[in-house]
Amino acid sequence: MIPTVCSSVFEAEYAALFLTGRAITNARLILHDLGHKQKATNIICDNSCAVGIANDTVKQRRSKAIDMRYHWIRDQVRQGKLTITWAEGAANLADYLTKAHPVHHFVTLRRTYVYTPKPLTIKPCARATRIAKRINLAP
Repeated sequence: MIPTVCSSVFEAEYAALFLTGRAITNARLILHDLGHKQKATNIICDNSCAVGIANDTVKQRRSKAIDMRYHWIRDQVRQGKLTITWAEGAANLADYLTKAHPVHHFVTLRRTYVYTPKPLTIKPCARATRIAKRINLAP
Protein backbone atom coordinates (compact mmCIF):
# COMPACT_ATOMS: atom_id res chain seq x y z
CA MET A 1 0.00 0.00 0.00
CA ILE A 2 1.38 3.38 -1.00
CA PRO A 3 1.56 5.67 2.07
CA THR A 4 0.90 8.89 0.13
CA VAL A 5 -1.89 10.17 -2.07
CA CYS A 6 -0.82 9.97 -5.71
CA SER A 7 -2.26 12.42 -8.21
CA SER A 8 -1.42 10.49 -11.37
CA VAL A 9 -0.83 6.98 -12.67
CA PHE A 10 2.83 7.82 -13.21
CA GLU A 11 3.22 8.85 -9.59
CA ALA A 12 1.57 5.66 -8.35
CA GLU A 13 3.81 3.49 -10.56
CA TYR A 14 6.89 5.43 -9.43
CA ALA A 15 5.89 4.92 -5.80
CA ALA A 16 5.40 1.21 -6.53
CA LEU A 17 8.92 1.09 -7.99
CA PHE A 18 10.20 2.63 -4.76
CA LEU A 19 8.39 0.10 -2.56
CA THR A 20 9.55 -2.81 -4.74
CA GLY A 21 13.13 -1.54 -4.74
CA ARG A 22 13.08 -1.18 -0.98
CA ALA A 23 11.91 -4.77 -0.55
CA ILE A 24 14.50 -6.04 -3.03
CA THR A 25 17.28 -4.14 -1.25
CA ASN A 26 16.68 -6.08 1.95
CA ALA A 27 16.97 -9.39 0.11
CA ARG A 28 20.08 -8.17 -1.74
CA LEU A 29 21.78 -7.19 1.54
CA ILE A 30 21.01 -10.53 3.15
CA LEU A 31 22.35 -12.45 0.15
CA HIS A 32 25.47 -10.28 0.07
CA ASP A 33 26.10 -10.91 3.78
CA LEU A 34 25.79 -14.65 3.12
CA GLY A 35 28.54 -14.38 0.51
CA HIS A 36 26.48 -14.27 -2.69
CA LYS A 37 27.67 -11.38 -4.83
CA GLN A 38 24.75 -9.55 -6.43
CA LYS A 39 24.44 -8.12 -9.94
CA ALA A 40 21.97 -5.35 -10.65
CA THR A 41 18.44 -6.53 -9.96
CA ASN A 42 15.99 -5.89 -12.80
CA ILE A 43 12.55 -4.44 -12.05
CA ILE A 44 9.97 -4.46 -14.84
CA CYS A 45 7.42 -1.65 -15.05
CA ASP A 46 4.73 -0.94 -17.67
CA ASN A 47 4.66 2.84 -17.22
CA SER A 48 7.15 4.43 -19.61
CA CYS A 49 7.14 7.76 -17.75
CA ALA A 50 8.03 6.11 -14.42
CA VAL A 51 10.77 4.10 -16.13
CA GLY A 52 12.10 7.26 -17.79
CA ILE A 53 12.23 9.21 -14.53
CA ALA A 54 13.92 6.31 -12.72
CA ASN A 55 16.53 5.94 -15.49
CA ASP A 56 17.08 9.73 -15.89
CA THR A 57 15.98 9.64 -19.53
CA VAL A 58 12.87 11.75 -18.94
CA LYS A 59 12.77 15.06 -17.09
CA GLN A 60 9.48 15.74 -15.35
CA ARG A 61 8.30 19.31 -15.02
CA ARG A 62 6.34 18.91 -11.82
CA SER A 63 8.71 16.67 -9.93
CA LYS A 64 8.23 18.70 -6.75
CA ALA A 65 4.74 17.20 -6.49
CA ILE A 66 6.27 13.75 -6.04
CA ASP A 67 7.25 12.75 -2.56
CA MET A 68 11.05 13.16 -2.53
CA ARG A 69 11.66 9.77 -0.92
CA TYR A 70 10.50 8.07 -4.13
CA HIS A 71 13.54 9.50 -5.96
CA TRP A 72 15.62 7.01 -3.95
CA ILE A 73 14.94 4.58 -6.80
CA ARG A 74 16.92 6.86 -9.16
CA ASP A 75 19.89 6.79 -6.80
CA GLN A 76 19.83 2.99 -6.75
CA VAL A 77 19.81 2.90 -10.57
CA ARG A 78 22.72 5.37 -10.69
CA GLN A 79 24.69 3.18 -8.25
CA GLY A 80 24.10 0.12 -10.44
CA LYS A 81 22.17 -1.82 -7.82
CA LEU A 82 18.88 -1.82 -9.74
CA THR A 83 17.85 -1.62 -13.38
CA ILE A 84 14.38 -0.52 -14.38
CA THR A 85 13.03 -1.76 -17.72
CA TRP A 86 9.76 -1.27 -19.52
CA ALA A 87 7.53 -4.14 -20.64
CA GLU A 88 4.05 -3.93 -22.08
CA GLY A 89 1.17 -4.87 -19.82
CA ALA A 90 0.47 -8.23 -21.45
CA ALA A 91 4.06 -9.34 -20.80
CA ASN A 92 4.09 -8.04 -17.23
CA LEU A 93 3.05 -10.83 -14.86
CA ALA A 94 2.08 -8.38 -12.11
CA ASP A 95 -0.64 -6.91 -14.33
CA TYR A 96 -2.60 -10.14 -14.03
CA LEU A 97 -3.53 -9.08 -10.51
CA THR A 98 -4.35 -5.43 -11.22
CA LYS A 99 -5.68 -5.05 -14.77
CA ALA A 100 -8.67 -6.31 -16.72
CA HIS A 101 -7.44 -8.61 -19.50
CA PRO A 102 -9.29 -10.70 -22.09
CA VAL A 103 -10.53 -14.07 -20.87
CA HIS A 104 -7.93 -16.07 -22.80
CA HIS A 105 -5.09 -14.06 -21.24
CA PHE A 106 -6.60 -14.53 -17.79
CA VAL A 107 -7.03 -18.29 -18.24
CA THR A 108 -3.50 -18.72 -19.59
CA LEU A 109 -1.81 -16.75 -16.82
CA ARG A 110 -3.97 -18.25 -14.10
CA ARG A 111 -2.03 -21.48 -14.52
CA THR A 112 1.15 -19.54 -13.69
CA TYR A 113 -0.18 -18.39 -10.32
CA VAL A 114 -2.70 -21.02 -9.23
CA TYR A 115 -2.63 -24.80 -9.49
CA THR A 116 -5.62 -25.61 -11.68
CA PRO A 117 -6.19 -29.32 -12.18
CA LYS A 118 -8.13 -30.59 -15.17
CA PRO A 119 -11.89 -30.03 -14.81
CA LEU A 120 -13.76 -32.80 -13.04
CA THR A 121 -17.08 -34.09 -14.35
CA ILE A 122 -18.70 -30.67 -14.47
CA LYS A 123 -19.85 -29.88 -17.98
CA PRO A 124 -18.59 -26.43 -19.04
CA CYS A 125 -20.87 -23.92 -20.70
CA ALA A 126 -20.72 -23.42 -24.48
CA ARG A 127 -18.81 -20.12 -24.20
CA ALA A 128 -16.14 -21.62 -21.94
CA THR A 129 -15.75 -24.54 -24.38
CA ARG A 130 -15.24 -22.16 -27.34
CA ILE A 131 -12.64 -20.16 -25.40
CA ALA A 132 -10.82 -23.33 -24.28
CA LYS A 133 -10.66 -24.57 -27.89
CA ARG A 134 -9.24 -21.23 -29.03
CA ILE A 135 -6.39 -21.39 -26.57
CA ASN A 136 -5.86 -25.15 -26.96
CA LEU A 137 -6.99 -26.19 -23.48
CA ALA A 138 -9.87 -28.41 -24.55
CA PRO A 139 -9.26 -32.14 -25.03
